[in-house]
This record gives sequence, structure tokens and C-alpha cells, in this order.
Amino acid sequence: MLGRDGLQKHRDEIKEQLLKRGYNGRSVETERKVDSKKRADLLRTKVSSKSTSRVPLVFTFSRALPNIGQIPRKHLPALHTSD
Repeated sequence: MLGRDGLQKHRDEIKEQLLKRGYNGRSVETERKVDSKKRADLLRTKVSSKSTSRVPLVFTFSRALPNIGQIPRKHLPALHTSD
């Protein structure tokens, strides 16, 4: 098992590798959040408290299609009012 210094050195090496591969710097810096939490809390299974009644809108990708994301956003008020 790594000591505190060994763990930090290993994290720095991994962080450097991820940044070289083009990963976002903010997503690489997540250890700050993790260090402030207890290990037992991090290992606990999380239950989603949100229950949504949304229906997913799924399309097969094709370059010939228009920007699909803009269509539902444009008609969002009508989608919210219909059953």
C-alpha cells in the first residue's frame, strides 16, 4: 500500500499523463473533492433521488440530418403542454 507521499507522487504522474493526452484540467483535479470525503461514503452505493417522467429522444446519427438538439429546444413549450 502506498503512503501519503507515494500516493501524491502517483497522482501527480497520472495527472501529467492525462493532461498530455488532452483531458480537461478540471476533470483531472477531482482529487480535491475526493480527499475531503470519508472512504466509506465514497464506497457507498448512491441511490438517485430524482424520478423523471421524461421520455428520451433517440436518433441514429447521420451527417445528413439537421441539428437534432435544436428542434426539441425550439418546440419545448409545445412539448411541455401536450400529454
